[in-house]
Amino acid sequence: MLSPGAVTVGFMTTHDAPQSTPEPRVCDQCSHAHAVHVLIMVVENDPAPMGLVICPEPGCECAATWRAGTGRSTPEQIAETRMLVRAQLLADGYPVPTFLLQ
Repeated sequence: MLSPGAVTVGFMTTHDAPQSTPEPRVCDQCSHAHAVHVLIMVVENDPAPMGLVICPEPGCECAATWRAGTGRSTPEQIAETRMLVRAQLLADGYPVPTFLLQ
C-alpha cells in the first residue's frame, strides 16, 4: 500500500497500563494479533503526528487512523485527523484506504 521508504513503527498501543493477561491481544476489527499491526506516520507535526494503523496479514483490510497525544481524541480531532491523513495521502500520490473515502 505504501512505499518501502514510509516511516513505520512496529508496535502500537492505546492502553495506559500493562496487559493483565499473558495472552496476546487481538485486534477488535480483524481478530489478528494486535502486535503485527503497523503504525505508519503520514503527517509529521501539523498539528500533531498522525497516520494510519494497518494490518499486514494477506487479504486483511483492517485500517484506522491514529493521532499522537496524551489522551483520547475528541470527535473533532478524529474528524480532523481523518481529513488531514486523507489529504496527505492524496497529495503524496498514495492510495487512500476505503474507510477514509466515506
